[in-house]
Amino acid sequence: MPPPLPPPDHSAGGYTLVSTPAELQAMLDVLAFARAATATAAGPGPWQGTAAVAAAAGGAAEAPAGAARSRSGGGPGLGPLAVDCEGVDLGRPGGRLCLLQLSARVGGGRSGRGLSIWLVDVEALGPRAFSTRAARDGATSLQSLLEDPAVTKYLYDARSDAAALVSQFGLRLRGVWDLQLADVAARQAEEGRRAGSWVQGLVAALSRALAADAWGGAAAGSAPPRGRMKEDLAAAVSTAKRYHDSGKTQIWAARPLTPELCEYAATDVRYLHALADALAPRLSRELAEQVSTESHRRTLSQGPNNRDARAAAPAFVTRPADGAGPAGGGAGGGRGDKAATVPYMGLMEWLTAALLVR
Repeated sequence: MPPPLPPPDHSAGGYTLVSTPAELQAMLDVLAFARAATATAAGPGPWQGTAAVAAAAGGAAEAPAGAARSRSGGGPGLGPLAVDCEGVDLGRPGGRLCLLQLSARVGGGRSGRGLSIWLVDVEALGPRAFSTRAARDGATSLQSLLEDPAVTKYLYDARSDAAALVSQFGLRLRGVWDLQLADVAARQAEEGRRAGSWVQGLVAALSRALAADAWGGAAAGSAPPRGRMKEDLAAAVSTAKRYHDSGKTQIWAARPLTPELCEYAATDVRYLHALADALAPRLSRELAEQVSTESHRRTLSQGPNNRDARAAAPAFVTRPADGAGPAGGGAGGGRGDKAATVPYMGLMEWLTAALLVR
């Protein structure tokens, strides 16, 4: 069978909306082709070589995502997938998953070039979104990719997404690297336990990485376009404030989706690969193993997502605090001492995004 059409390139912006079976199969054919190439051209991902056994207490062991033979380097192959979901009261009783966002560096290497972003319209496709198989191999489906522990998935706070997928479609996420936990582990290792006492939202983590110019050294090749990233983060804060903070999540069930919502959804996965590359050099092997274990545990949890102001971070290190105060609240994140009631989009992210676009 000839190779599929080249994957879409959204490194400079944009996305591909997948709302029909034909569009879904075209996406799956691209991923199946890349997956087949990975089997013969595997290379290291940011956390390859960790010896973690990601198992929940009392649960079965699972191969760590970081040890999978995933590909982040150049050339053909399917590297880690960045995943996020949107929906009505996502992950809560009676909630509904409406959109699944997926980004991949399909043969694009660690640079910002070659990033493909798909927005899978689960509301329109229903269960077919996960059961449809690629024509190329007759096997690759969204479900098979999401459940394969050998395919690394980057998520930022996997809890509500994992809960929605298992309750609505019986799909269990495997091979997850929760970058929110990786961010917590890095902060605790560098600043002490207290500095990483609370989870933070994606905008806060990305804004901090941008301000610190985190894409140096080993991660230099994956630095995102600075100007584009500033604009995207500011727009994401505005959209989240308009809909999520005011409890208007039912907007995700309305069709057609507005360009504003599609851009917001694409931003949620556009920078996860770059964030993973920036965090990887900051984690020791031991910390990476702990992140893998806690990430797996999160996919099994039915606890509240991190909109809950009491969502404390797990302790990855036991070193005493260095005098830094608790981290501020963030998008879907926790709180500082004076921000116990900060809603879904935290004050820190508003301030950081505002400063970035000045």
